[in-house]
Amino acid sequence: MDSRTDEELVKRAAGGDGEAFVALVKRHEQPLLALLRRLVPADERDDVWQEALAQAWLGIGRLERVGAVRAWLLMVVRNRAREWLRRTGWSTEALDDQQADTAPSAFGPRSSGGSRARDAVDALAELGEAGREAARLFYLEGLSIAEIAERTGRPAGTVKRRLFDARTGLRRILGVTLKEEDDEPLSRG
Repeated sequence: MDSRTDEELVKRAAGGDGEAFVALVKRHEQPLLALLRRLVPADERDDVWQEALAQAWLGIGRLERVGAVRAWLLMVVRNRAREWLRRTGWSTEALDDQQADTAPSAFGPRSSGGSRARDAVDALAELGEAGREAARLFYLEGLSIAEIAERTGRPAGTVKRRLFDARTGLRRILGVTLKEEDDEPLSRG
């Protein structure tokens, strides 16, 4: 594994070092590809991925907050995916009930009870803004607790508490009960 920091890799990549850029992308590849999988159909992902990498390579020199490179890369991938969706006419929203019951989710085909996905979305909407934002940044964008703390200007302990409260609230709203040992502590610190 490359022992250089993100900051070092960004500075080198901004200076034209392609190897440093590749190392930086490889370091953050998992959450970037996970986001892409959620937004773009499988047969189109390679093209969108290449567009996102090209945009990131061209824009890395303009990155202002070098310490937030992961969030910036996620934003580039998300923007390229959204542009592809607009260009092709695909939509990720506004499915009617019948479509929602049969449409595949980010985790594969939905079960016959497609209302579970709608229930989860509705439950997320019932959370307070702080918990909803923390959950979105942690679970959907793949940011670490430290990155969320930096982005929101809150201490890491506050972020952890908001994530705990969000999980607890979602479980309560959805009627989910877990055995005590099933509630794993957050590990992305």
